Amino acid sequence: MESLSVYHQSVLHALADSGVCNAQQLDEARALLRGLSGSPAADGPQIWRHLATRVLLPSHDFATVHQRLAAAVYDGWPAAALGRPPLWLPEPAEAAATNVARFIESVRGEAWWHGACARAGIAVASSSSSSSSSSSSALSPGSASAAGAAAAVSTAAAPPGPPTARPSLVAEWSALQAASWEDPEAFWPAVLGHLGVRFERPPVMALARHPTDPDRCRWLPGAALNAAAAALESARAPPGSPALLWAPDGRPTEVVAVGRAELAARARRVAACLRKRFKPGDAVALYLPMSPDAVAAYLGALLAGCVAVSVADSFSAAELRTRLDIAGAAGVITQDKVLRGGKSLPLYDKVVQSGTAAVALVLPAAGAAGGGVAG
Repeated sequence: MESLSVYHQSVLHALADSGVCNAQQLDEARALLRGLSGSPAADGPQIWRHLATRVLLPSHDFATVHQRLAAAVYDGWPAAALGRPPLWLPEPAEAAATNVARFIESVRGEAWWHGACARAGIAVASSSSSSSSSSSSALSPGSASAAGAAAAVSTAAAPPGPPTARPSLVAEWSALQAASWEDPEAFWPAVLGHLGVRFERPPVMALARHPTDPDRCRWLPGAALNAAAAALESARAPPGSPALLWAPDGRPTEVVAVGRAELAARARRVAACLRKRFKPGDAVALYLPMSPDAVAAYLGALLAGCVAVSVADSFSAAELRTRLDIAGAAGVITQDKVLRGGKSLPLYDKVVQSGTAAVALVLPAAGAAGGGVAG
């Protein structure tokens, strides 16, 4: 063990003393350690992954084996900089396929990311797939947002440099998290651009700070977006994937898939119906059981510019009236009845009993899976 660092020797001693591994497993661990740097921050996750997949078993005592080995592996771990050490780690290929890893990969060439890595004390790995324009346009009209010239400057591409070793995703995640509050005018436009969020009116900046009261800070001031349009028109939706999976009451295995195009069409029909009677800003209550119609009605209300007010279908007439009065609802979308547990329960009758002056749009319960106003 002379060629091993003091840190690596202590890990190997702890493994040998645990009494749970054979000579071959000790040799494999020794070979792994010889190829590592000797730094707990860099090596700890890789060593722990090896022990967790090649040595440790659920039958091994938690306190005397699992915890003691974890303590040895993460002895010297820089918790102040990286947080608590990870005890579960995905395989490298799985980690690389996460949304966080993809996002980091997309911003490797940007100056703000280089600055975040520098502040975290980690090397910046180059990437041939980085795009220098992904976040500088993230706050522009018609795309994700608009932070003005300052954001464009802060997210400009960094000059290319020589290739460097790729730091661990744990270290990069820490740098990314810190950047979210240290450099919000670069971080948030990049995130919004990566997600493809589309604003009807772009914000003037990512964060308007208040000098004394954090509760009075404003995120994305000046922005306006329609949540339904943003959801239904997202370019990130996997092609062909269902937007909804739904099963009728009492028949949980009869799953109905509703595609994004179908849901969008139904929501637009709801919006067209609502525009004939209501104006943007009017509150429209949804007094419905959960079904594709309820989702289409919610999205349609938003597309029409109305304020959607969700009301549980279990509410009594009096409770419904209270909620409608608080919201100032001009309309309520409901069903004639609810089919649940083999029973037919009145729903529209409770709207009538509430005495509300809101205009009621009543759907037939039989059409909840695809008919009604959404069909």
